[in-house]
Amino acid sequence: MQLTKQQKEEIVIHLAPWLPPKQIEKEYGISQGSIYYYCNKYQIPKYRENMIIQKEDYDFHYNGYLKDQITNKIQQVQELLNVSR
Repeated sequence: MQLTKQQKEEIVIHLAPWLPPKQIEKEYGISQGSIYYYCNKYQIPKYRENMIIQKEDYDFHYNGYLKDQITNKIQQVQELLNVSR
């Protein structure tokens, strides 16, 4: 399949942050050099950069979720203890 320049750009814009360059090259025939070129040209985060950002975001939200759950459980126990007095 022969891709146009515009199609290559669109593929890279959508997939480069989410798939390794080798996988994009294998599935779409876009060279890794072209992928890096488009990433730099359009300031698209590269795969590893994006995965670091996604992991940090996940950890932040997960830690917030855990804190909320712990707070809720502590409140439930305190309410239970207050009722039984």
